[in-house]
Amino acid sequence: MRLAWLVSVAVLLLGLASSSRAQQAEPFSLLPLPTLSPPAVPPLASDRAGSPAQRRPAPLDAVQPPRAAFAEPGADRRLNARMTQISDSFASEGAGVGETLPVPAGSPVSTSPSLDPSMGLAPGEFLGGSPYSEALNTSGVPPLAMPWGMQFRPGFWFGSLSGLIMTRDAPNALSTTYNASNVNTNLLDTGMARSNWAGGGQVMFGRWFGPQAYGLQFIYWGVGTMSGFANVADPNHQLSTPLNLGNVNIGSNSATFYFDNAYQHAIWRSDSFNNFEWNALRRAVFAPAFTCGAPRLLFTGIAGVRYFRFTDNLIFGSVNSPNFSDDGGALAGYLNTGVTNSLVGFQVGARVDYFVLPRVRLYAMPKFGLYGNQVNMREHLYSGDGQQGFDVLARRSTVSTIGQVDVGAGYQITPRFSAYVAYRLMGVTRVGLADNQIPPFLADQQSMQNIKTNGDLILHGVLIGGMYNF
Repeated sequence: MRLAWLVSVAVLLLGLASSSRAQQAEPFSLLPLPTLSPPAVPPLASDRAGSPAQRRPAPLDAVQPPRAAFAEPGADRRLNARMTQISDSFASEGAGVGETLPVPAGSPVSTSPSLDPSMGLAPGEFLGGSPYSEALNTSGVPPLAMPWGMQFRPGFWFGSLSGLIMTRDAPNALSTTYNASNVNTNLLDTGMARSNWAGGGQVMFGRWFGPQAYGLQFIYWGVGTMSGFANVADPNHQLSTPLNLGNVNIGSNSATFYFDNAYQHAIWRSDSFNNFEWNALRRAVFAPAFTCGAPRLLFTGIAGVRYFRFTDNLIFGSVNSPNFSDDGGALAGYLNTGVTNSLVGFQVGARVDYFVLPRVRLYAMPKFGLYGNQVNMREHLYSGDGQQGFDVLARRSTVSTIGQVDVGAGYQITPRFSAYVAYRLMGVTRVGLADNQIPPFLADQQSMQNIKTNGDLILHGVLIGGMYNF
């Protein structure tokens, strides 16, 4: 009897031990794997419920499944995707611009921005960590609200305004006056009426696209009229011109009545310049050199279309009295020569920015282009009271070139605004100049139809301005 009771107790203890082991093993063998969504699936509704504080990612130890769950291949990869999905949901719904998302210590979620493979840099960090290196680059201002739920995104717009002062090279010297008592003395020529300095301005604006490596740019610049004047007077009326006036009349009078044995000879010159450019830009940044991550060197390729218009006017006047207005202008004669060059063509170039300091840069911007040049000329002989001599109009097409280089320095005053100063040198070949159009024999009006386009022009000056990134 006692033996049977002992056997019963032993069987009961063995049964309890087996039940305990089964309960301990059951969670390990039957634990379902966590449900993980691929990155393309939107956040679950449960993730969006509640306040922004409730939507923040839970600490890592609160969401990490038991180690047994990682027995399935790829489980940790799906967990990373899920954590990234939760963080993106928080950033789109609760995080402000520039706010750092809270990531638990030791989290497998990567916080480094994705790199643009073509540039080797993050899109938001194109010029490194220094805000003062962003003279040519910005992430843009926030979108602006528009009616009917629309938005205007300024994006990567930039623009600049500059004051400009320029002059041109000395014109050709065509002799117009000598003293009748000494024919070997040149008293006046067109080179003496040299153009002075003239002020103007430049407007530039454009936009970057993509990772701010591609852009479009528009430039306009122009200067006011460059004027020049020179004259000579002789109370003894001994001023004459070496130009052959034979067989040329102004009204009923011979042209010699106005230009030979004169009291005064004078030359007036006026030049004007206007330039329009539409350029495509391609920019590359080189390895950072400053401790803040800002680069030392930027390179921007330029290719585009340019329209350049240059007008050169020259008036040679003579009068047989002290003033050109005497007798209502009846004693004054004028030879007015005007030439307009209109150049349209393609150009290529580059801009190289070298940052001496994160706020200070030096730059050079050479450009070269080939252009079709439409040249229009008018040669007009008349008197001060409206009597007419001849009025010749001519037109010619040719091929011209333009070379230009800007060399300057800039200082970054704020992260979005910089000031700069630059020297500009520009050369134009094969253009029509007024000085070259006056023939030695004014009666040869047929030769006036053949416009001389073998002239060259050099412009140079200084720009001072500022640029702002919107």
